[in-house]
Amino acid sequence: MSTTGPFASVRVVRRTVAVLVVLVAGGCEGEPAAGLVTTPAPETCDDTDAGPSTEIDAAIDAGVDAAIDAGVDAAIDAGVDAALDSGVDAGVDGGPIVIDAGTDAGQPACACATRDLGALPPELAELTWPALPITTSVIDVDTDSELRAALDAFSNVTVRVHGDHAGFYTIRGSDVEVILDPDASIEALTIYWSQQRIRISGGSYDTIQIWLPIDFNNPPHTPQEHLMVSDVTIECVTVRSSDTAFFLHGRRIAIVGADVTAARYSLFTGLVAPLFSEDVIVAHSVLRSAGPEATVRFHETDRTVVARSTLTNPGKHNWRVHGSSSRAYLGESTLVGTGFMLGNEPGDDIDRAWIVGSTVHYSGTNGLAIVSPTTISDLTITDNVFYSDSGFGLPPAPPSWTVTRNTTLPYAPPAPDVETCH
Repeated sequence: MSTTGPFASVRVVRRTVAVLVVLVAGGCEGEPAAGLVTTPAPETCDDTDAGPSTEIDAAIDAGVDAAIDAGVDAAIDAGVDAALDSGVDAGVDGGPIVIDAGTDAGQPACACATRDLGALPPELAELTWPALPITTSVIDVDTDSELRAALDAFSNVTVRVHGDHAGFYTIRGSDVEVILDPDASIEALTIYWSQQRIRISGGSYDTIQIWLPIDFNNPPHTPQEHLMVSDVTIECVTVRSSDTAFFLHGRRIAIVGADVTAARYSLFTGLVAPLFSEDVIVAHSVLRSAGPEATVRFHETDRTVVARSTLTNPGKHNWRVHGSSSRAYLGESTLVGTGFMLGNEPGDDIDRAWIVGSTVHYSGTNGLAIVSPTTISDLTITDNVFYSDSGFGLPPAPPSWTVTRNTTLPYAPPAPDVETCH
């Protein structure tokens, strides 16, 4: 590994200061740092939080109050003061921030990080995986200030993270890889507006989130296309979340080989109407939610795939699709505890959905299959196995639906290896 000496650290810190000064001068304190949804609206079988009202308010309140105060204050206090005090000194003295000409070239960090989704319906032929970042340098970071400085200041970079890092950190560049050691951790990692080609690989987190594409400081205070994030790959991460593990929205987002336990949502995608999140993929992952909210919930999406994954929830439904959404696919997956819910909220309009080749071990009380014949134009439920003592419970299917070759058996628990990627 080649070393550029003290200039690498000095350059990181100087660019960090410049970025922060511009952000603060532009009114950064009023931005919803990550748009964090730390207390989303309650979820019930007949809730009406299809996006805009209660959860936007919660996102604004939580984002401004919690994420801004914590994120901006920490960024300014820790990222500038600590970076200036320790980053420059450590860098000048030969500290651990090193810029290399090499790159890890997007190599999968674990065996579960595969792009094999099985056979998808022809209507999903346009599904597109995220493009990987193009990086030209490598930075190794050990301290909080080094990590914050590297993420604030650079594009086209691989950031290799060592050790544990509490607090909020924001990726503010495009073509960025964040690669954690197996025993390293970041409490909260967020992706700033408009960034492209981000890869997050390995290590442990409390939450990973994308900023809502809304500038709350300037009208029209609604989601804007130019603020949407695109091409985000999250692979081989462990998330143990005190709230929502993944709060993600944008274009071409993939979660592969993840192991997640969340107090609320494992994945929430939404709050961007009238825009849509597109090409959102969850594969070869294990997602567990504690029950207050769904495991995976999509709003305003086109082309979403949950494949070859295990979703577990003792309370709310494991897979939910709402809002104006199209081409939602659940395939070759296992649902434990609860089932699925689609199109049951006011304003829902779902034109195409599939539940194919999956297994549900249903021990809940809120209904294995909650689906609406009036809001779902075309629904395919085929080749599934439902273990349930209360039956399948599907409403009468309209002619446009295909419900075939499903098997319902008395309840049986899942196999012991259900929580391993497959």
